[in-house]
Amino acid sequence: MEQDVDKTLLLLRHSRKAFLVEYICSLFLFGLIFAALLKNVDLPDKVLYSFSGLGFLGIASTEVRRYFGDRYRIMPAKLSVMKGVLKIKKKNVYYQPLGFIPDLNIKQTVLQRLLGYGTIHLQVGNNTLELKDIDYPHQVLELLENLIEEARRITQQGRKQN
Repeated sequence: MEQDVDKTLLLLRHSRKAFLVEYICSLFLFGLIFAALLKNVDLPDKVLYSFSGLGFLGIASTEVRRYFGDRYRIMPAKLSVMKGVLKIKKKNVYYQPLGFIPDLNIKQTVLQRLLGYGTIHLQVGNNTLELKDIDYPHQVLELLENLIEEARRITQQGRKQN
């Protein structure tokens, strides 16, 4: 049975863990407001609204950037990379030519390893393609390796039949 080549096997976005600093800063602002309310500190309305607005804006803008930013769609026959929020660039990389990838690896900092996310680097010709800040990079790399091997196997079977 032939697989649907445009069926999405996995849709990847930047991990929320990659935006930890933004979330912590926003929560810090909310924490300051909460601490002031617990201590019965009478904050001016401008300060209260400013801190609340900045905290909400920080979380909302981070979520928008994460959701509409770089996206990676893994399909049975290709990897589709979409970059950008307003101006979107889309690049499809088919596994057929990837059968001879000289470099396919994961890069993680110590913090990324502890939190379970990282960046996958694919060498395609003279270009390096990065799947940045994705959760479970080892499982994603294994999936890509299996899809590349499947494409290689199908190509070899096609050559034997001809």
